[in-house]
Amino acid sequence: MKKSWLVLIPLFLFFSCYNSDAGKERSKQPKPALTVDQMAGVLTDMHLAQSALKFRQDRGLRHRDSSEHLHYIIFRKHNITQEEFEKSMDYYKHDLKKYDLIYEKVLENLSKLESQLSE
Repeated sequence: MKKSWLVLIPLFLFFSCYNSDAGKERSKQPKPALTVDQMAGVLTDMHLAQSALKFRQDRGLRHRDSSEHLHYIIFRKHNITQEEFEKSMDYYKHDLKKYDLIYEKVLENLSKLESQLSE
């Protein structure tokens, strides 16, 4: 689990510093299909799935699920489509305050799960 933090933190920092005239781009885009909380839930599950795949690969264990298949399962769990997810990601990447908020919630979710596992 700690290795996943090493991946998440630089990713979070990268997107925190990114700015591409966000206000102009966002005003042209429709509202996202997913709320900040929904995006945080989906991304939390995606990071957990990716960590599980990486864990199995690092130990030479066979894994039957691809990341695409796991994403499909996650989309079904959250009752969304891949298109809704992608459009929402596109929207939020132009609103960095909300994007930062999403990843703060993802990190909070992962921290809660980690503390539950250590109990």
